[in-house]
Amino acid sequence: MRLGWLVALLMLAPASLPAQPSTIRIASAAGSTRHPAILLLHGRGGYAAGKDFYDRYASHLASHGYDVYAVQYYDAADERIMESPDRSTRQDRFGRRLRGWIATVREGIGYVSRQPTTDAQKIGLIGFSNGALIALGSAGLDRRVGAVVELYGAMPSALSGEITRLPPTLILHGDADEVIGVEKAYSLERFLRQRSIPYAIHIYPGADHGFDADPASPEAQDAEQRAVKFFDAQLKK
Repeated sequence: MRLGWLVALLMLAPASLPAQPSTIRIASAAGSTRHPAILLLHGRGGYAAGKDFYDRYASHLASHGYDVYAVQYYDAADERIMESPDRSTRQDRFGRRLRGWIATVREGIGYVSRQPTTDAQKIGLIGFSNGALIALGSAGLDRRVGAVVELYGAMPSALSGEITRLPPTLILHGDADEVIGVEKAYSLERFLRQRSIPYAIHIYPGADHGFDADPASPEAQDAEQRAVKFFDAQLKK
C-alpha cells in the first residue's frame, strides 16, 4: 500500500520546479491602496551585476509612491555573451534577441498589471543603456505603457519601421557619451517632436555613458529627481 501510494504521488508531481519569474518586485510603495508601477530594465551587464545601482533608483521611486519591478530579461547565455569584450559579438546577440527580450518585458507588464497592488492604468518603464533600447521598443509596441524614462539609450533601429508612436518620454543623456552617442538622444527627440508626443530632454554637459553611477554626483541626484517628477506628471494625473 505504501509503495503504491508513493508511486501515485510521484506520478502526480511536476517534472521540475517552476522557473524563477523574470519579473520581481524590488521596492514597494507605502500603503494598501493600488499604486502606479514602474518596470526597471537593466543595462548590458544584467540586473545582478548592478543590483545596488538599480535598487537605489527603485528605493527612490518607491519613496514617492511607486511599486518597482525588475525585469530580468536576459537568460544565462545572454549574460555571458553580452559581457563579451567584442562589440560585434554583443551587437549580433542584441539583434538576435531583441524581440525575445521585448516579449519578456511585455509578459512582465501583464504580470505587474494583474497584481492586486497595481493600478493597471498607470504603468511606466525606466531603462538604462541596453535596457533603454528595450524600454523604447516595448513601449512602442505596447499601449499599456503610460510613460518611459530612458537613460543613455536610443530607439532600436531594427524596429524603426514598426514603431510609429511612443508614450510620453523623458530622455537623459550625456554629451560626452562614447558608447551611445548623444546624437541618438537628439534623434529620439525629433521622433517625439514630429509626432507631437509629450517629452522632456536633459543633456548633461561633459557626461559619459552611465553618468549616474556615483550616487553622490550632482548628475545622479538630478537624474533621479527628474525621473520621479516625470513619472509623477504622467502617471499621477
